[in-house]
Amino acid sequence: MTLSNEQFKRNLYSKAAKKATNELEENTVWALADLNHAADDAIETANDLVDTIKSIAYVSRMKLNLGVNREMHGDKKILEAATLQEGSGTEMTYHEIQSLRTWMNDSLDQIETNLERLQEAQQAEKPVLVGQEKIAKDLEELNAK
Repeated sequence: MTLSNEQFKRNLYSKAAKKATNELEENTVWALADLNHAADDAIETANDLVDTIKSIAYVSRMKLNLGVNREMHGDKKILEAATLQEGSGTEMTYHEIQSLRTWMNDSLDQIETNLERLQEAQQAEKPVLVGQEKIAKDLEELNAK
């Protein structure tokens, strides 16, 4: 049985949380997991945005080469004027760009929030890590004598 990407990530996050040695480390794990999820969402939205922009560039170049009023067909209909039967390809593309902008901004806001949460978790964990490092160093020095 093959795991879906979401199942794989949930398993990864759970395993990492189980490896945590204390609550502060577990908080860091879950902050990283949320950051990873937000970054994946942003990548997906960014890819959609890039694909849409590439289509706009390609079709606009075709229309400039072939004639600005030449009607395109199929997936190249994104920059067509409105007709009575259907909406405008240009208008739909305009709305798609607006939606992608909103989704991208939301994704970036989520990443920013999760980075802040991760930073707070790491700062809370820092004194524990420094203490553990000091203890390990002291034990090493004692064993060396």
